[in-house]
Amino acid sequence: MSLSQSDVAVPQAQHEGSYVLPKPLRQGAEMVVVPARAEAEVARRRADAATQRLGERLLCLAECQQQFLAELRQGLESLDEVVGEAARARIQAAVHSSLQVLGWCDAVQDDFAQQAALAARGFEPVDLGDFCREVAGEWVGRERLVHVAGEAVRPWWGDAVRLADALHAGLALVAERSTGQGPILLELTGEDGRPRIRIAGSGEPSEDVDPGAVRGFRLAVGQLGARVLPDRLGPGGAALVLELPPA
Repeated sequence: MSLSQSDVAVPQAQHEGSYVLPKPLRQGAEMVVVPARAEAEVARRRADAATQRLGERLLCLAECQQQFLAELRQGLESLDEVVGEAARARIQAAVHSSLQVLGWCDAVQDDFAQQAALAARGFEPVDLGDFCREVAGEWVGRERLVHVAGEAVRPWWGDAVRLADALHAGLALVAERSTGQGPILLELTGEDGRPRIRIAGSGEPSEDVDPGAVRGFRLAVGQLGARVLPDRLGPGGAALVLELPPA
């Protein structure tokens, strides 16, 4: 999904109250430059963690399916014994129990197939709380401290590399947008079931924004397929909200 004008709750014209559209580049101003991350180490660590998380999820589903099939087999064996005794009520109870276990097997099978399909597309289950804390940790030692608030109810399935790029670009833009040296907040929201991450600066909003930070943010958000929304203070504040795409 590309970032369209309808997806971004940021007017494009400055006279409409633009949030991210910059003024002409100011002379002699300092540009907020995000230092290059240790790409190889970060990528290796995230890949190892993703493989472990995915393996644990699939192993859990496989163990559940194994248990349900064992119960189903036991139920069918008991049914075979009941048939010999010709007890109608006992037969009906055994059949009902076996069908119930078979329904659980179907549910696990659906989850297994869906998660395997997502993994085949290169997606992974991301714990957004842990992920945001990891991104915040990569900003340690820079000019702005990053705090994380909130937890996700369930994992988000998506491209973790592009999510990291969008968060770093969002942090760089908010750091450019908000004046002062106060911390930046990554806050997990999305009570309606659509995961959202609010990026908010603690300083007063500035109208003078570096064009490079804007372009980098828009590119990263477009590649992720996310939407950009204003927070509760509106498009004029020093904050923005990323609504993550559904799997």
